Amino acid sequence: KSDLSFFPRDDERQTVESIETFAIPEATTEEKEKEIAYTWNDFSGDKINYGYTARVKVNNHVSRIEKKIDFPVKKTDSNFLTYTQATEFIDINPNIEKKANEIIGTEDDFYKVVFKLADWTHNNINYNLSTLTAEAVQPSSWVLEKREGVCDEMTNLFISFLRAVGIPARFVSGMVYTNIGYEWGAHGWAEVYFPDYGWVPFDVTFAEYGWIDPTHLKLKDDLDSGSPTAKYAWKSNGADLKVGTLEIKTNAFGFGPEQPGAVDLEVLPVKTVAKFGSHIPIEVKIKNINDYYAAPKIIITKAPSLTESNVKSILLGPNEEKSLYWTAELPDADPAYV
Repeated sequence: KSDLSFFPRDDERQTVESIETFAIPEATTEEKEKEIAYTWNDFSGDKINYGYTARVKVNNHVSRIEKKIDFPVKKTDSNFLTYTQATEFIDINPNIEKKANEIIGTEDDFYKVVFKLADWTHNNINYNLSTLTAEAVQPSSWVLEKREGVCDEMTNLFISFLRAVGIPARFVSGMVYTNIGYEWGAHGWAEVYFPDYGWVPFDVTFAEYGWIDPTHLKLKDDLDSGSPTAKYAWKSNGADLKVGTLEIKTNAFGFGPEQPGAVDLEVLPVKTVAKFGSHIPIEVKIKNINDYYAAPKIIITKAPSLTESNVKSILLGPNEEKSLYWTAELPDADPAYV
């Protein structure tokens, strides 16, 4: 028997239009809330292949948090207390607790607290596919110490920060389209429980806070990142089980209309005349045009001379306007020219 837990289900963001299971040799199947159960009886072969084909529609859904939520939360629903506890890979130690409180400071707005923890994780943990984390998940305490990891480790640490200050959060796994090879691949992100609003997605690897792009295909959520995608049980004489590699192939075959933007942007050079070799501040004014929180990721796409990363995130309250700043270094030339 195999209980497969890695498959798409309906939620606010996605609708499963169809799902068809298969098994070679043939098996009886039962689709449950948390898993699809495959059962083989009187099996005499030496190999089993099984899985499903699913068609899923993903919506460009944005969680609409319209009002400030006070932090710390005075009371957490008992149904979500388990999502504030440490687990094997999402562990909590004094260093994690200290760093989480240091990042939060005196902030009393729940969304801003979660944003601060997410953005710190994105900016301070080095995404590194060459480390051992690409092959084996490492706990949050290791990630904070080494300051590196892949999506699972970055998400683990973010969730540990949240749980350390009493905010419920869970690990989500699925598929996503990425610019690494420009193809679909397995990915991990988080969902954070906002009081009175429900589960809100945060992807600290992609710097998508309170929203995730529609290429995120959710296949599972769990307390811990190390939970298996399938569990096996068997009764037999003189038999051993060797598990092969899980393969997920994903293709996009249709796209809906483009959605309107969440913010208005205005780019302003602080100085319009400068000498060669100068450092010129650039101001980007960002206005939230909606009556709910927005956390846009701003990218300067052509920026060969910036003195820092060309990507920054910002959190805006309903209809709020703020500015981000970059500095561009002009090339050297004859100092007599401007």
